Amino acid sequence: MLTAPVIAGNMIFLADRSGVIYAYDMQGKLLWKQYTGGAIFYPPTVSKNRLYAGSADGRVYAFAAKTGQPLWSFRVAPEQRWIPVYGKLISTWPVAGGVVIQNDTLYAAAGIAHFDGTHLVALDPITGELKQENNTSGVLSPTVNSGISLQGSLFIEEGELRFLAGGVYEIARYDLQTLKCLNMPRTEVQSQFRTAFYPYYPEYGKYLSIEHTLADRRELVHDASYEGSVFTNLTLKEALPPGAPQEKKEVARWLSMRARRTGESFKRKNIWE
Repeated sequence: MLTAPVIAGNMIFLADRSGVIYAYDMQGKLLWKQYTGGAIFYPPTVSKNRLYAGSADGRVYAFAAKTGQPLWSFRVAPEQRWIPVYGKLISTWPVAGGVVIQNDTLYAAAGIAHFDGTHLVALDPITGELKQENNTSGVLSPTVNSGISLQGSLFIEEGELRFLAGGVYEIARYDLQTLKCLNMPRTEVQSQFRTAFYPYYPEYGKYLSIEHTLADRRELVHDASYEGSVFTNLTLKEALPPGAPQEKKEVARWLSMRARRTGESFKRKNIWE
């Protein structure tokens, strides 16, 4: 599976789940390709003639954007430890959310489940040298063993480093200068936020389907899934008639299956899914 393409300097860059990075010219001719030690889930980042990618082997890689020459790599994972995931070996702490760069600093995070640890670094993008790190936000509340999980791509908003956090937090928040976690410890084990997939312990929280209403009142919906490795479909639903009550958006796949078995039905038709 390929990442979305990135265009910079009249070149096209993309990567895949085999850990390969590709560079093409604007006519589609392959200029170079390079390899990392694990799957690449998010598009590479290009800055100042350099390309950066986070890999499921727990490392960040830097290459010369024009030639593909390797420049440096940095292990964000605290150690070399491998686990099988869907038939492939990856680090216990993959750099699965890509990297972001701001003010001459590269940010990356590694981890899967909070109880194994979530690790963040701030690096010099030219040399790969470590500027700051945070290895303590995986478990913010030892009382109930809750904390930050890396569940999405990194982004910078309102002067903070952020990403989807999973567990009892929707968004993980970090100070850009110190990498101090800005999320407060929480002792409850319940949460409610929007997600289309939650693979661990659904009994701990209530997860809402993702939906977006278009200008013509049709809706794009991605139902929440409580089934672990089973993904649901993105669906375009027809518009509700004027005055009709809204459907509940927390309907998960298992509930839809139950409805089919028991004869329950949902009135709106799917235009496509």
